[in-house]
Amino acid sequence: MSSFYWERHPHGRFATLIAVATTYLDPENYHLDLLKALAKREDDEKMRLFKRELREALRDPSQLPGNELSESVEYSDASDEAFLRRLWRDLYGDEPLEAPRGLFDPDLELRELDTTKLLAMASRSGESVLRRGRALMELGRRASIDTALLREVADMIRDPENRRLITIGTASVSQLGTAGLVGGGGEPAAALARELAAEWTTGERSDFAWLMRSSGIAWPRER
Repeated sequence: MSSFYWERHPHGRFATLIAVATTYLDPENYHLDLLKALAKREDDEKMRLFKRELREALRDPSQLPGNELSESVEYSDASDEAFLRRLWRDLYGDEPLEAPRGLFDPDLELRELDTTKLLAMASRSGESVLRRGRALMELGRRASIDTALLREVADMIRDPENRRLITIGTASVSQLGTAGLVGGGGEPAAALARELAAEWTTGERSDFAWLMRSSGIAWPRER
């Protein structure tokens, strides 16, 4: 079994944060300037996820998995929190720690579930419609960094039942799944979201555009 936390738990809490910090900040392989350059790349989906996880860890360092961060990075700071605060200052300067929370934030409950359980939840007829929508949205986010999931998520979004089931407001289960593809970041997922939305009726497309705009996302995305 691999000794790396992020390989043992690829969807674990803070897996990206620990992986990136270890890659660039281990004392034997220290490349802070390179990490600073990467942190400025807002189009890099991995670094966007890293930043979200760094924010989340700073809000509550007790959520970090055991001693995985300290043992992987081997920093000299007095605590995880002290290291993370120094890292935030090094990478993002005076940028406020708090960011607006909304539609595209990770689902802190469902992100703990493995993909198989999420797939079952999103398909289970006895599950509440809202939880099915949340599950498909989390699968969409996850598919943004696990492209093997893209086709499976697309099939679920295309399912006529998921297009009919309304979760909140006018948003269907399928629309929440598509929002997850957009929110997860990455051009392959965004391209798939555009492809799926183009198959909907005018009303469905209009409702989805409203959902995107209400979350601060211009839609359709143009590249």
